[in-house]
Amino acid sequence: MSKENVILVDEKDNQVGLMPKLEAHQKGLLHRAFSVFIFNSDYELLLQKRASSKYHSGGLWTNTCCSHPRDGEDIMDAANRKLHEEMGIKTNLRKVFDFIYKGRDFQRFWVLEEIARAPYFAFLSVLHLRESMGLRGPEHIYLMEEHFAQTLNETEHLEYMESRGGNAYWVDRAFARHLVLVYYWINVVYYWVAPRSAYDLSYGVELHAAETYNKFLYDHDDKRIEEIMQD
Repeated sequence: MSKENVILVDEKDNQVGLMPKLEAHQKGLLHRAFSVFIFNSDYELLLQKRASSKYHSGGLWTNTCCSHPRDGEDIMDAANRKLHEEMGIKTNLRKVFDFIYKGRDFQRFWVLEEIARAPYFAFLSVLHLRESMGLRGPEHIYLMEEHFAQTLNETEHLEYMESRGGNAYWVDRAFARHLVLVYYWINVVYYWVAPRSAYDLSYGVELHAAETYNKFLYDHDDKRIEEIMQD
């Protein structure tokens, strides 16, 4: 069986070439695609669950149907064809709008890095408070040095995500900074009351970030992200 090609386009939807689907996805190249949303009379959306064997978002619930038109195929004809192939449905589809979709990987990474710094800021705040109250422990200086080094490390990661456009949209900035404010104070209280549990919480967030990077690397060859994941 020949490889399935997608239609490469410019930002005005002019065809500029063809490329195997997997390669286009790995390189993040703009290509023509469609998404179908089927609603019933009660405005309930029909979802489908992607096969776990899918290389992209396997096992996740998604819209009714999505795919790519073939070379020379009208996009509405392609949508009707794929809807019948995947869902066994024939209906009158209506085109609602066109838009340029680009993956939001670096927006997600930026939010993760913004949040990942909060525990170290919180730990330092508590350590400063303990010292001010005469509660400096035997590992106080070591912990101060380690947590400060981690804040610098996470800030370098954050700045890299910003260089890739991670904080380009106000909605991502607003979401991250409201969330990090809450998360910071949770960590302040948690670290004061139960430091080991606070470390466990922070470690869980770091594991989630590493898993997110690993999923990205499955589809992309990005040495810098690989370095950050392992850092």
